[in-house]
Amino acid sequence: MFYIRNILLLSELTPLFQKNFFEVNQFVKSTHYALFKQWMDKVSSSSIPEFKNIHHVEDVCANLTLFTIYANSQTLQHTSHILFSFDGKTAYLNYLEVFVGNFIGGNKKNDFHF
Repeated sequence: MFYIRNILLLSELTPLFQKNFFEVNQFVKSTHYALFKQWMDKVSSSSIPEFKNIHHVEDVCANLTLFTIYANSQTLQHTSHILFSFDGKTAYLNYLEVFVGNFIGGNKKNDFHF
């Protein structure tokens, strides 16, 4: 993961690059504690020698939690592509296009061929 590589490289200059705002950490701990705890356990008990250079483990784990939530939401939001082929009067076809858009919602890609 690029975040871990970057944070380890920047930490060679100063470990302050690992720091978050206090409010960010509090938000992550209060809303996504289970995932945050998993990251804390993994990073704290890791046998990777570079992880011993992480001075602000809670801050780094809060960021890893946010990245994980983002990555999971991207894979869950895979949009389906639906093709509609209608025949009829223009007013009716326009209505069907609006109706389908309202019925299916915005998480699908709709193509209409008349």
